[in-house]
Amino acid sequence: MEEIAGSFFDNYEEGFLEYLEVHKAQALKDREDYQTLNKKISELKYKYPNVRTFLEEKERFELRDDEQYAMLNVLDYEIELDVIELKESFKLGFKEALIY
Repeated sequence: MEEIAGSFFDNYEEGFLEYLEVHKAQALKDREDYQTLNKKISELKYKYPNVRTFLEEKERFELRDDEQYAMLNVLDYEIELDVIELKESFKLGFKEALIY
């Protein structure tokens, strides 16, 4: 097993993160659930500009109740995206282990 892992990391040690990101992005672009969540986030950020500004530019705002609710939804969706990305990363690692 050490030989298998070693050969992969020996070949991709310098560009491992780039390699992972490229292959993960390819896998994610075809996932409908991932695209749906991204669309929901974009729609909420468009509808509530203060939420977008707070999240992306880290500016402090007093948010109305509806904006706070939207913020919570965005954060929930981002957690779901993170889980999907982690699963895809795991699948890529498993796939590489089978190949090597």
